[in-house]
Amino acid sequence: MSQINLSLALIGTLVLLLGLSAGYVNSRARFVSEPMIAMLFGAAVGPAGLDLLDLSEWGDPGAILRELARLAVAMAVMAAALRLPKRFFSRHVATAGLLLGAGMVGMWAASTLLAWAFLPVPFLVALLLGAAVTPTDPVLAGAIVTGTTARRHIPDDVRSALTAEAGANDGLAYPFVMLPALLLTLPAAAGLRDWVLRTLLWETAGAVVLGLLLGSAAGRIESWAHDRDYAEHTSRLTISIALTAAVLGAVKLAGSGGLLAVFAAGLAFRVRANERDEHEQAGVQEAVNRLAGFPVLLLFGAMLPWRAWYASGLVLPLLALAILALRRPPTFLFLGRFVPLLATWKDVRFAAWFGPIGVAAIFYSLQAMHLTGEQVVWEAASMAIALSVLVHGASATPAVMSYPRRDAAEKRD
Repeated sequence: MSQINLSLALIGTLVLLLGLSAGYVNSRARFVSEPMIAMLFGAAVGPAGLDLLDLSEWGDPGAILRELARLAVAMAVMAAALRLPKRFFSRHVATAGLLLGAGMVGMWAASTLLAWAFLPVPFLVALLLGAAVTPTDPVLAGAIVTGTTARRHIPDDVRSALTAEAGANDGLAYPFVMLPALLLTLPAAAGLRDWVLRTLLWETAGAVVLGLLLGSAAGRIESWAHDRDYAEHTSRLTISIALTAAVLGAVKLAGSGGLLAVFAAGLAFRVRANERDEHEQAGVQEAVNRLAGFPVLLLFGAMLPWRAWYASGLVLPLLALAILALRRPPTFLFLGRFVPLLATWKDVRFAAWFGPIGVAAIFYSLQAMHLTGEQVVWEAASMAIALSVLVHGASATPAVMSYPRRDAAEKRD
């Protein structure tokens, strides 16, 4: 109980301090970000630092962090869906197809080949590691494209494209992870059959259908109650958390994929429910990051596998650097010229760099280790995640500020 109370005190203190200093951190602390502070704070109070917080006293640290990360990602993708313009995917088919189709496959292939080149592991294990670090993290991406500074500088189309990608590809990464996981744990024929029939048809396609139905029903109810004055103005944060919990629980009980269903539900709810102010919707993303995402990063910092990293020598740090440099930028620099919402080379370069690896990769790497027992997936992925939090966090504000202020640009036009 003392560890739980201490954790609550540490997490509450972190969230409070980040909330009180957000304006300064996001606009004036040019090489520091809130996710970076959360992770470093966790490392400082964890076993390798002050030894105040030790998840092993709660039970299985991996299982605890995995489930907390799953919930945090679910809340983040719901917030992202609610922040997107209505019918974004039907209006921007080319953008969605390139970012979520060719973009994800390219990042998966690059990460897999790098893992296979750097690590003495079978190709299927490299494929599993590559899949775990493929998705763009909605928590870290949300921290980059939300807030007053981002709204003042980054074009709306670029923010929407990155939000849509980060929200959707977390659920879409599931079949990428499950293919090598099933092939590692089952005979090839049985693994492929299970992947097609269960993973693709039910846990992916079925999740989209279930999510759309549940989100549409919730949106119609909200609109009906609002039109008849049966409900007072409700915070979008309340709706976001409640709808996330309801959809995630219902879909998992049905045996389908939770993250993709949550994102689909958010999109459907956005279409059916009453319109909300953009600043309120952006505020939801910021609140979700602080309430769900940043505590997970704190706990992640507390259980970083320092001994495994040290034992690996330079292999894992070099692999992590290679993943950050080659996983996303080459693919997106090539694809960017064909993405309609990325209108300039500055937009393309920004999107090519800011595909951070974060809470989603924490969930998928721990899930992959849980399913296959491959410890190396967690050790390598955690190094890439930690480096991404530091490097993307340090470069976010300078990159955002490199855009001209939008009000100044509009006056010049």
